[in-house]
Amino acid sequence: MKSDVAVMIFYKASGFGCSEISSNDLNELQSELKNNYIVSSRDTGRPQSGGILDTVVEIFTNQYFRELTDIVKDGLIFDLIFNREKSIILKPLISAFQKIEAKTECWDYTQVRFNFDDTSIVIFGAGKIFTSVVGLVFPEILKNYKFLEHKEFGFPTKVCMPIQKTDWGENGEEKWISPAGDGQIYYADDCLTFWGLEYGSQYNRKIYDFKERKIIDIEWD
Repeated sequence: MKSDVAVMIFYKASGFGCSEISSNDLNELQSELKNNYIVSSRDTGRPQSGGILDTVVEIFTNQYFRELTDIVKDGLIFDLIFNREKSIILKPLISAFQKIEAKTECWDYTQVRFNFDDTSIVIFGAGKIFTSVVGLVFPEILKNYKFLEHKEFGFPTKVCMPIQKTDWGENGEEKWISPAGDGQIYYADDCLTFWGLEYGSQYNRKIYDFKERKIIDIEWD
């Protein structure tokens, strides 16, 4: 079966009002990505101030994520082989976004989502996600995935990061939340703390303690 990778870019076109970036920059990014991936982009039509694009990047593949967990060499992803006839690597994706991040401060993110056939990986944040987070965190996800299997629910269908503990619960009690695109900048160290796990339903949510490499029975929002 043919297996390809698709990259979807959602952006606020009003952000092109920033003098440092134009629609031509987006066209150049698309052209570079098309050398390795299926690419499409959409203007969300939402208003935006400050000249920031606020992009959401989604990567799609019908490959099972659990099948990729052993494709790690010396702590780095070196090749994601989807079938015998076609090899797609993650490096061109990261490289393409690093280039546009280096070009302007106006390119910003809300989230980056990797959609595999069995699991979605969601990384929240802003700023230079591919420069400061994705390239460093993704190999750690691959290496830790085997620890995310729940004895009752199996492997997670969604992994979100970072997950944070707050005192926003009733009467100031602890409440664990996902940032859910709050515009804050999160770095690799922030993401390598706690992950939100979802096992097929929002009612089956647990938290993964990255440093302890264990699942803890705590709900998150």
